[in-house]
Amino acid sequence: MIEFATKQDIPALQAIWMACFSDPDSYIQSYYEHRGEVAKTLIMRESDGTVSSMLDMIDITLVSNGNRYPAFYIYAASTLPEYQGRRYMHSLIEYACDFAAREGKVASLLIPQTKSLVDFYEKQDFTTPILIGQKEYPAKSTASILSPLSEQEFVQMKLEYERNHSSYLEHSPEMIALIYQQVKIAGGFVTKIETETTSSYAVYYKEKRKLWVQEISSQEESLENDLSAICEFADVKKAEVSFPGNTRLYGLARILQPCDIDWTKFYMNTMLD
Repeated sequence: MIEFATKQDIPALQAIWMACFSDPDSYIQSYYEHRGEVAKTLIMRESDGTVSSMLDMIDITLVSNGNRYPAFYIYAASTLPEYQGRRYMHSLIEYACDFAAREGKVASLLIPQTKSLVDFYEKQDFTTPILIGQKEYPAKSTASILSPLSEQEFVQMKLEYERNHSSYLEHSPEMIALIYQQVKIAGGFVTKIETETTSSYAVYYKEKRKLWVQEISSQEESLENDLSAICEFADVKKAEVSFPGNTRLYGLARILQPCDIDWTKFYMNTMLD
C-alpha cells in the first residue's frame, strides 16, 4: 500500500537509508532532525506493516524568464534490498508525479548518481536533461580572505546568487538552511570569501588531496583568486569546480504540465544529492 509516512515511521525510514546508501548515521539523523516541513515521505507499506520502499518529495519553485512554477524534487529514493525487483520504486514515482500534478506542479526533478539510474529514470519519463559545467582551477597567490559563514548569512547570500540566473531552481530559506546543516554534517565547508571590493561564498568538500567546489558565487573576474584562497586554506594544488554550463549531465526532469522553462540554461547546484 502506498501512503505518506508519519513521524512514527522515521526509524523505518532511517533503516532503509542505511541499507541502501553509504551515508554515516550522523548525516541520516541530522536530516530527519532538521528537515521539518521541507519534505514529505511517500512509502510502500507491506501488509505486515513493514516499510519497504520510500522517496522524499521536496517542494521547489522553478523560475525562468520571470515566470514561476511549482515543482518537486525527489530525494532519498530507495528500497530495502530484500524487496527490490518488485517495481516498488516505479509505483512510488508514478504515484508521486500523479499526486504532484493534481496539486498543480509542473515538473519533477532528481539527480541520478549512476548511469544505470539515468537509464532507470529515463524509462519513467525523466527525459529532460539538466546540465552542469565542470572545470579544474590551479592554485596561485591571492589576496582573497576566507572566514566562516553563518547559516543565516548563507541563506541570504544564496537567495541573492540564485536570482542572478535567468532560469533556475529557487530554494526556500528552510531548504537552504537544511542544506547548510547537511553539508556541515557531511564534513563539507560553507565559507565566505572577501576582498576589498567583493564578497561571495563557496560550498566545498576536501577528500585527501582533492578539493571539490560544489557551488561558488564569485563573479568571473574574481573567480580564480577566490578559488586559490580556498586551495591555500585546504592545502591543495587545484580545485574541481561545478558551475553553470553544459559539460556533463547533472539532473533530470519529468514534465508534468506545460511550462515555459529554458532548460538549456537551467541552474540547480547545491541540492541534497
